[in-house]
Amino acid sequence: MNRPRLIVGCPVLFRDWILPLWFAHVVAACDAAGFDLSNADDVMLVFVGDRDRDIDTYATILDMVDSGVEVRFWQEQDIRGIDRREWDPMRYDRMVVLRNRLLGEVRSLAPDLFLSLDSDILLAPDALKSAMEGLDRFDAVGMRTFMTPEGTSVPNWANLNREGGLQRQDHFGMFFGVEILMAAKLMKPAAYAVDYDFHLEGEDIGWSIAARMLGLKLGWDGRTGSKHVLSPEMLDVVDDRVGF
Repeated sequence: MNRPRLIVGCPVLFRDWILPLWFAHVVAACDAAGFDLSNADDVMLVFVGDRDRDIDTYATILDMVDSGVEVRFWQEQDIRGIDRREWDPMRYDRMVVLRNRLLGEVRSLAPDLFLSLDSDILLAPDALKSAMEGLDRFDAVGMRTFMTPEGTSVPNWANLNREGGLQRQDHFGMFFGVEILMAAKLMKPAAYAVDYDFHLEGEDIGWSIAARMLGLKLGWDGRTGSKHVLSPEMLDVVDDRVGF
């Protein structure tokens, strides 16, 4: 196998309710961006999960394999609860371990690009193609989505104020440099070479701070929106912020 052009992946736990749709949106976005999922030298999917606790999610990943896509899965014990949204320092610390395990495997495969895409985000059809247009200016590009089920005050980018708190607002239609990226970010090799680090607001914050300390440039693409499905109930609800 040659060096893949693109790897897409994330840690997974109790995600069988959304992974088939996540996969369908990845396929559509890859097709629109000119990637061929039937060619392992072009695209691969990678996951870190706990099949001993979560056989249903693992079964959905095997369905992706059956469709002809190249998939890698690495076993890692996961102490998180059953898809609950309450986060505490212990869970954030565990996510650092899981994401760095995933990054280690990605580095061993050495793709041209790595799309770190949380398992509850459904890509817009043109999200990947659009984000790639920023790679001449940025080492990593975030794709517009939201971290809350309603409102536009908490998009998946931020800047840090003097006290280290997060400052953010939605800027639909804009493409600009930021300090923090979360949830959906397209990385060049210099970006996926950076380890995640613990932060009280989440491991994505720790990663972003570490990346910027190394001189990397982070950008956010607000021109197209992807759907953050924060619960199974949101699957069939149109998110007016992103249009589907």
